[in-house]
Amino acid sequence: MKLGLMVSNLTLIIFHFCFLVPFIRSDGTTKSDNLSNRGGVYESVQIDDPAEDGSSGIYFRISQKGVDYLANLASKGLPKIMNRLALPTISESGLVISDAVITKMEEPQIGVKFVPDYGVDLSVGIPEVSITGGTELSFFFAKYNAQLVANLFNLTVQMRVFIHRNLSEESTSVEVTNCTVNPGTFVMKFYGPEASEFYAIVDMIRDGIDGAIRDKICTLPPLMREFIYQKIHEISSPQSFTNQTTHYSDHNNLDDPSTIFNQLCSTHSDGRRRSSLVQGVSENHQEMSHSKSASSEDEQALEVDIAEMNVPNLLPDLTLRYPPKFSQRDLIFGIDGGFMSNGNRAPTFVKRPKFSDIQVRDQMLGLIFSEFLPNTLFYHIFNSGLGHVSVSYSHYHMPRMLRSMSKLVCADCRLRVNANLTKTPKALIDRNGVTLLLEGDIGAHFWRKNRTYNILSANGQLRVGVKSFILWIYI
Repeated sequence: MKLGLMVSNLTLIIFHFCFLVPFIRSDGTTKSDNLSNRGGVYESVQIDDPAEDGSSGIYFRISQKGVDYLANLASKGLPKIMNRLALPTISESGLVISDAVITKMEEPQIGVKFVPDYGVDLSVGIPEVSITGGTELSFFFAKYNAQLVANLFNLTVQMRVFIHRNLSEESTSVEVTNCTVNPGTFVMKFYGPEASEFYAIVDMIRDGIDGAIRDKICTLPPLMREFIYQKIHEISSPQSFTNQTTHYSDHNNLDDPSTIFNQLCSTHSDGRRRSSLVQGVSENHQEMSHSKSASSEDEQALEVDIAEMNVPNLLPDLTLRYPPKFSQRDLIFGIDGGFMSNGNRAPTFVKRPKFSDIQVRDQMLGLIFSEFLPNTLFYHIFNSGLGHVSVSYSHYHMPRMLRSMSKLVCADCRLRVNANLTKTPKALIDRNGVTLLLEGDIGAHFWRKNRTYNILSANGQLRVGVKSFILWIYI
């Protein structure tokens, strides 16, 4: 029963991935076009990228159906998220509200509609919100304190946001062109010995809070844009990266002669450290000798050495190449998507495919990428020397068929296997799926100090085919 459940979950994940992430082909179509329409009627969506130097690496498409679904989920989940939520201190018109907590929130009505060639219309309606907290009123040289219970009924927000971006500009323009906030009915009750002082100016307090609500809500879209830009800059900025050597071995660091020498030549204040070091070295060698005598050849600890690899810092390029385009049923935008190595882009000879239009099925969310992404990644891998791998095995961990050969040729030799890419790998996408082209050589030899005994040496090309498919699951 458990095994069957795990298989079902796995197939569903494959279903969603293949269903929402088609590959862009050289003829501008996707494999989704040829599928039978078992799940209902879907419309074809055209993406026409006017860029002359090549299409974007990744396109994102958000449909109106998907936004409506997410808005419905947000409406149902928001009351549970906001319940007992502590609010920051509010200071307005001499009134300070601290330790405020939302005690009640009814399900709001949230609507997001795309406006063709413009932006979005936002609408929010909250039937009721209850807040409790402490209040402090400063009036000239006097201060008054009380407990507040505030009830907000029928709060509505109507907002139209203009979103535009020219590729010649550095940032996307997000402008609130129309914002109407109706606070509805705002009822405040104060408790405590000094509560009467608050009731005397309750109208002025209500007007100040209403104005603050309007100002804060109407400035949210530009603030969200700045927040998103800040996060993108943090992700895209090159970071200092220290190359490390990957080495797998059983030996403790105490076996390194340089470490022992540096520790033994320390000052007299490190006497305890020297004694513990010597003791650790002796214990370490005793344990090693004991393990060698107690275990057989097949039970020796794994001893594999992997050659040094300089791993660069690889990050995707999030530069916007296809500005946001709104229609009545979707929002589409595209980014560069190519990988950067330590902040450096791939050269121009890594070609960008050019497509006149792209056809995808009308899904809630679509992610479309071209062969430009893997090709930039392969370029940086090859250019950074990551295409060369050398692995060394001890005698006890060689394949069984080579152990007897090793005893005859060189009893104390190690087996070294080398694999090397001789050409930058390349990905091609066509009607048959994705084809990965690899070209390189491979070799294996016994090695000991200055002696080498060749076992295998070969070179050639490897073609790997990957096909996308959909598993239809009926439960």
